[in-house]
Amino acid sequence: PHIHMDVITNSDEAITRLTDTAPESLPYDILLTAMQMPQSSGLAVIKTAQIFHPQLPIILVTNYGSEEIAVQAIRLGAVDYLVKHQNYLFKLPVTLENAYNYLKLQQHQMALERSEARFRRLAENAPDIIYRYDLLPQHSFKYISPAVTPITGYTPEEFYADPTIINALAVDDDFDVSIQTPTDQPQGQIRWRHKTGHDIWVDQRTTPVYNKASELIAVEGIVREITQRVLTEQLVRLQGAALHAAANAITITDRNGVIQWVNPAFTKLTGYTEKDALDHTPGELLRSGIHDDVFYQDFWQTILNGQVWEGEFTNRRKDGTLYDEKQTITPLLDDSGEVTHFIAIKTDVTASNLAEQERIKLLAFVEERAQQIALIIRTVPEGVLWIDPNYKVILANPTAEKDLLFLANVGVGDTLEHLGQLPLPDLLQPNDSGTWHEINYEGRIFRVIAKAIPQQEITNGWVVVINDITQQQEQDLYLQAQERLAVVGQLVSGIAHDFNNSLGVILIYAQLLQEMEHLNPDQTRQLVTINNQVYHAMELVNQILDFSRRSFMEMAPLDILLLVKEMIKLLERTLPENILLGLSYDEKEYIVQGDPTRLQQVLMNLVLNARDAMPKGGKITFSLTTRIFSLDQPPPLPDLTLGNWLCLSVQDTGDGIEPQHLQRMFTPFFTTKAPGKGTGLGLAQVNGIVKQHNGVIDVETEVGQGTTLKIYLPQLLNMAVAAKPEEPANTTLQMGSQTILIVEDNLQVGLSIETALTRLGYTVIRVMDGVEAMRQLEQMPIDLMISDLIMPNMDGIELYRHTKSEYPHIKQLIITGYPMGDEFETLQEMDDIHWLKKPFDLIALVNKLQFLLAN
Repeated sequence: PHIHMDVITNSDEAITRLTDTAPESLPYDILLTAMQMPQSSGLAVIKTAQIFHPQLPIILVTNYGSEEIAVQAIRLGAVDYLVKHQNYLFKLPVTLENAYNYLKLQQHQMALERSEARFRRLAENAPDIIYRYDLLPQHSFKYISPAVTPITGYTPEEFYADPTIINALAVDDDFDVSIQTPTDQPQGQIRWRHKTGHDIWVDQRTTPVYNKASELIAVEGIVREITQRVLTEQLVRLQGAALHAAANAITITDRNGVIQWVNPAFTKLTGYTEKDALDHTPGELLRSGIHDDVFYQDFWQTILNGQVWEGEFTNRRKDGTLYDEKQTITPLLDDSGEVTHFIAIKTDVTASNLAEQERIKLLAFVEERAQQIALIIRTVPEGVLWIDPNYKVILANPTAEKDLLFLANVGVGDTLEHLGQLPLPDLLQPNDSGTWHEINYEGRIFRVIAKAIPQQEITNGWVVVINDITQQQEQDLYLQAQERLAVVGQLVSGIAHDFNNSLGVILIYAQLLQEMEHLNPDQTRQLVTINNQVYHAMELVNQILDFSRRSFMEMAPLDILLLVKEMIKLLERTLPENILLGLSYDEKEYIVQGDPTRLQQVLMNLVLNARDAMPKGGKITFSLTTRIFSLDQPPPLPDLTLGNWLCLSVQDTGDGIEPQHLQRMFTPFFTTKAPGKGTGLGLAQVNGIVKQHNGVIDVETEVGQGTTLKIYLPQLLNMAVAAKPEEPANTTLQMGSQTILIVEDNLQVGLSIETALTRLGYTVIRVMDGVEAMRQLEQMPIDLMISDLIMPNMDGIELYRHTKSEYPHIKQLIITGYPMGDEFETLQEMDDIHWLKKPFDLIALVNKLQFLLAN
């Protein structure tokens, strides 16, 4: 082979060349130096070469074979030495070859060390687990990188000490580095269990290692944690499945609105399949022509600015039918904030829009009902709480918090020992029948029940439900009272008509007898007594009809302020001087739909009760206010609805009402007065009249401090009070000459009226029913017809309408002992009808006849 050789004759030159030449530029593979040279020895050259070129093989040539010099040269770094003698040149080639091989071996070893160092640096700093698992001579980890700790929780030292730890990582028994067949080693995505117990996902790649005999001696592998990637992929798959299965139609378009994806709900909504829709815009497929260009310009401007657009479209399906859809369009932005796509969620609102149109027609009714329901929900006193085994209150809803504070003066986080007077252990006893416990505490009544929570759900706890039924029981008592009134009302209404007929006959004949001449004083006194007793009986019937809410009301717009002022003028003349009267009001209008006579009766009854409560005198104050009840300011009483109300209160400074009497104060025939001082019908009558005016009455009282009764009546807004024509107020019977037709199925009532009118000069024709009356109307002229309301064959209303249609010139007067059912409502609705309620006296009858015949 070609050999390049330089010969240097002195050590200084050799040392200079070695020091001035960089290792990579040194052109020599071997340094052959003599021991004895000018300037210095070969040992100095060896020392210099080792410092500047440690990889250069050095051979020392000496003239004598001193072992000490050879050892010293070897220690300084020489790889071999030669002793000059007769045959040393024959050994020189072998020595040079050995030195050269040493050089190559040393270079290979250094390269290997550098490679291993680089591998170790990579492995030590790699985020992936890098390992070698030896199978021969025994199973053990030859190497495992530090990344194993943050990924699995185990340290490399734990794997070196116990190689079986790697098998504990497997969740699905699909990982075992000791598997002998390389193809059986799991590859790709597998699931491991972290040392702390949670699952992680890794991507594993393994390589078998064989020896020269083709024996599998080890497995090398790389494991990368991909938990976040797997969870992200699962989330993406879930999101994709959700979009695909969503009930709402969903479209994804590019920035220009070209459809790139639709879900099946889009096909169901529009009729277009995904194939139909791709590469088209929604406008090309669905535009109906209903919306103008401005609508679409605003819409595009919004979404291109990166803002979410919400609104409704009227679109056209594939079959041509129109439909309404509510749509939310969300722009999708890239990392630079630019809009790249749009996702639209569509909901078919055609049916709901049609329902909305129907809802608008009933808006006022629905709003009223909604307000009532909202009020009821807000006032429902029901609480739910959870207590733990130590009776500590863990959770409570707002209603339960209020109940706990009232019943036990505790809150969430406190220990509950009792509810009212009920010890908590008694409440928590097992109760298979589900019976509620009733707690009476400081004037309020609660129903409470506890249910144990199953241990497999929450250990040894209870759910407690608290229901404040105070108001419910009060309402139950109220309903019972109303039912009793209804029973009495049915009884009264059944006999009122016939009873009033009988009273009317007695009254008319008594008044006719009073008009006779030559009556002695006893006879006159007896007839007056009959009259008075009839009026007394009439008043009792009216009171009973009032509290049973079955009396007849002449309803019309009424100024309550004027009514109260007139009542005060009357009371100032009749009440004792030690009772003062007061009135407070503002300048508002106080118009209601009411019967002035019946409301006067209400005020009179309240004033008389107030007078009786102040035997030593006092003050009665009338107050008028207006109230507007809304969701923000709910009514104070359950029977009050939202809207405008007038409140008329009568306040006294008397004795007040005992608490035990409050629940019965409106009950008929209940009185706390001494026998002979009251019938117990006054407040019952007041309550009935107020209810017939669609009103509500409330009581505020305190023993020794007085009582205030508040009457709430629906207020009429912007309603003028119309003046009625005045009827004659004659107090004597006036004669007449007109022809009058009496239609009355009660023989005695008809005869009494006929007798009375005949004596007064009228021509009277009497029939028993409406059918016979119609025949009489056809046969002869009639000036005025008096008709009963309730009759067989044809009732008074039907006869009235027929006569008014066929004979409009004939005046008509309806008389009734008691209007029931539909007849009651019909009389209230017919403003132009004139009527008298039985029993009536002759003067009232004659005055009414003269008024009708004159107008």
